[in-house]
Amino acid sequence: MATYDWVFVQLGGSRKQLVMGGSTAPHGRAHHGAMAENKVTARKTEHRYPGRTGVTRNVFGTGNEPVTLKGRFSDSKLGATGAAARKAAELEQFCADLQPIRVSWGPSVVWEGFISSVTIGRESSGEHTWELECEVDVRVDTKTVVVKAGKPPADYTAKILGYFDAITPPKSLTFKASILDRLSEAVSAILSPLRALKDLADQLAALKTATLGEIRRFVAGLSILRDSLMSFRDTFASLPADVALEVAGVKDAVTFASWQASMDEAILAALGTIAEADRAASRAQISQIRGVITAQPGDTWESLSSQAFGDPSRAADIQRANDVERPVAGTDYIIPR
Repeated sequence: MATYDWVFVQLGGSRKQLVMGGSTAPHGRAHHGAMAENKVTARKTEHRYPGRTGVTRNVFGTGNEPVTLKGRFSDSKLGATGAAARKAAELEQFCADLQPIRVSWGPSVVWEGFISSVTIGRESSGEHTWELECEVDVRVDTKTVVVKAGKPPADYTAKILGYFDAITPPKSLTFKASILDRLSEAVSAILSPLRALKDLADQLAALKTATLGEIRRFVAGLSILRDSLMSFRDTFASLPADVALEVAGVKDAVTFASWQASMDEAILAALGTIAEADRAASRAQISQIRGVITAQPGDTWESLSSQAFGDPSRAADIQRANDVERPVAGTDYIIPR
């Protein structure tokens, strides 16, 4: 009987991989409880009207419920003092990256989704329990695709724009010339990608109906904006008032500190919205992908279409999905549905 490790792979960011097998794998064994349970529920509404018998039921398809995984890290099982704490920290950081993931356990489990929560229990310095809740967007193991409608892309950019006033400093503060130049450049570095992202978002009614190329540009814009916000926060959130201000009296110092706190809170909120938009884009992208094909020497979009669909008629669709002029041998390309 084959024994498989649980493998968690991030589908975005640095694409980290987390492997849990043996004593670190989710608990469960035959006749003593399942390691994981998939629950598919009907999405429906029910109404009971006065004077009528029975129920009026409207069914809107099915959806995958979140899956809970539980396990334990133990120094005695891992063979080293502090190993359980290190493994727990690794798991927490993996979840804190806020990336969409693929979870696999041999052929029985292949999901794509998002880890919505992680709980670490500390029974002792060498005994840590863990529990993950995973939102399942795609059941690859059953070829069932669940597409969530999500918010219109413009809703995300409007929400991010709403934080911008708190990011810009009060006009009452007088900054040193060198700091003011850096501040102006940093604000421009946020505004430029934010405006470009807003222009794109305003053209998209919904991510699930956007083309793969449009989703890719949306995700790229989110990444640029995320980097600009993090750079701004790193530069100004902990800057001392006497270094930043031309005049650093008590009143100015208090105003400056208040702005730093508000700015930090606004940027963290904006980063949270960006992460939410990134997850929605990843779900929309996954729902449109049929598979991946590797180009061989001499391949064209027409030949790749013939390999994937049996005829060359989808060549233009494959090219649009990958947004490059021609295929290059040895490169993986997306095949759209």
